[in-house]
Amino acid sequence: LLEDKFGREEELDRETAIGKAKFFYKLCLNESEIFDNWRTTFNEVVAAFGGWPSLGHRMPEHVSIEKLYGDMVAKFRADSLFKATVQPDDKNSEKHVLLIDQPALNLFARDFYVLAENEERLAYLQLIRDVLVLLHAPAESATQDAEEIIEFETALANITMADDQRHDIAELYTKMTLGQMKQELPNFDWLLFFNEVFREIVDQSLGPLLEGIH
Repeated sequence: LLEDKFGREEELDRETAIGKAKFFYKLCLNESEIFDNWRTTFNEVVAAFGGWPSLGHRMPEHVSIEKLYGDMVAKFRADSLFKATVQPDDKNSEKHVLLIDQPALNLFARDFYVLAENEERLAYLQLIRDVLVLLHAPAESATQDAEEIIEFETALANITMADDQRHDIAELYTKMTLGQMKQELPNFDWLLFFNEVFREIVDQSLGPLLEGIH
């Protein structure tokens, strides 16, 4: 069905949603191109984010987590720390809000992180290490970095709510202004983060998307 819809030879308008879908579909079919060029593309993406210490890159002295994560959310819809999306307000569907929610855990269930000898946890640890080595990270540092990643994700999992506690939308609904977010969560620069997320879809001549914290 996909091949019938997207595989037709015709001129593509890359500016339309259908045109973009067809373009990326054809890219995915070109396996030889992917095999020959994935590493170059990967290196370019990593460099654009300032490097990856696990691969021996030295990070800039002053790295802003807000700008770094905002860029990852904007370009790759990252949700490793928390989800940040725009969607209709649950209590007023005529308005849209910036929704902040807990992350999607890589092991899916929080229980998988709790026990150090859990089969899924051990397999995930091995996968992280193997991927780092595949990307030419030294074996010793790959093992240490994989363990630190698991440790961080476990700490993150421990502060998330279990799925069976998230059925009541009204109970989860907590609406606040950016100013209130700054007061409640002062260790994260929310203005900087959101301006980075929306940087490429806003006319830069207009200045920052969000200027106040009322």
